[in-house]
Amino acid sequence: MTPGGEDLKGAFACAGRDACEELLRAVFAEPDEAGAALKVYLRNFSSFNETFGYKRGEALLSEVVAWLAEIPGALVFRAGGGVAFILVLRGAGPVEATAVAQRIADRFEEPWPIGDIDCVLSADTGVVLYPQYAESPGDLFRNLDLALGQSGKMPPGQVTLFGPALKERLYRNS
Repeated sequence: MTPGGEDLKGAFACAGRDACEELLRAVFAEPDEAGAALKVYLRNFSSFNETFGYKRGEALLSEVVAWLAEIPGALVFRAGGGVAFILVLRGAGPVEATAVAQRIADRFEEPWPIGDIDCVLSADTGVVLYPQYAESPGDLFRNLDLALGQSGKMPPGQVTLFGPALKERLYRNS
């Protein structure tokens, strides 16, 4: 295990964004490695946490992490105690990545049973292909944030694939 991360049932908990970037450097250390990364954000988690309490909120997050970690070939990262997760799918192209993103969106259409309640969450997802649209962990985080931001502007449960139009907007506005 790389310093700064803790293996949690197939997922890595990072102390923060910098620690996650450090863990992701291993992905970019392979010069011919290509794949996709997804950032999943739980849109309405804070209201759930306020209504049902911290213990149930943490139990729900543990269930989500465990479910994401079961996706074949996915490396799952959770920064700090946040409600966003990054999945790295080594070797995946746009078809595989969007299929995984759709699988995630479909799962969030169903309730998550936690104790005696069924929890309903929505998740938005941003997808970035690397190295095509990210040559470093910093590029990956920035482009995932932009893709996720586009998903957040639409109704809950949306998936945005980072591509030429978003890339042009990112670099035009920087």
